[in-house]
Amino acid sequence: MPLDEMNCTSEHCADLLSGTTSAFTSAYVLAGEILLHPDDLDLAFSNHDQKLRPFINEIQSISTWAWSIVMPYSQWTIILLHFVVGWITYLGVPELMRYFAKEDEPNWRLPEYSVLDQLVKRED
Repeated sequence: MPLDEMNCTSEHCADLLSGTTSAFTSAYVLAGEILLHPDDLDLAFSNHDQKLRPFINEIQSISTWAWSIVMPYSQWTIILLHFVVGWITYLGVPELMRYFAKEDEPNWRLPEYSVLDQLVKRED
């Protein structure tokens, strides 16, 4: 898949910042791979895709049903959504959920590139 298609979030994206997050993450991974393989860009692009694919799949994994709830199409569903979210907020459900929620370990970790760290230190 071309890089621009991979960074562009799908219509089922979980939040509006996922596109920005994936673009910056992709740029970091691509820069690291190009610095590791400057003479073999095909390998750098292949490694970029292989390392980034699980992250992209994770941020685009929201179901169509869930997406239709947060992005209603009719005036009636917008009014209903505002009513429900208003009551949820009024009752303090978000704070309650934060109290009982556990921190999940991310399924994907950003790779570390010591070459990029050295490059940044040299510029300082």
